[in-house]
Amino acid sequence: MKIKNNKNYLLIIIIILNWWAAIVIIAGRPWQPPSPQMLAHHGRATHKGTASMPVPSLPRWPS
Repeated sequence: MKIKNNKNYLLIIIIILNWWAAIVIIAGRPWQPPSPQMLAHHGRATHKGTASMPVPSLPRWPS
């Protein structure tokens, strides 16, 4: 009985994971084009931030 229950649980988990995978794939296709552009913009902003180094100097002031 326990083995059957575990197998049923695994099947339910697999079905849920498959559903999530399908949702992620379906949602990922339209969501992917804007996200790399945003990541690139964020990357440029972080690169500029690391170049000017304003964030590391701020924590040193209070300490």
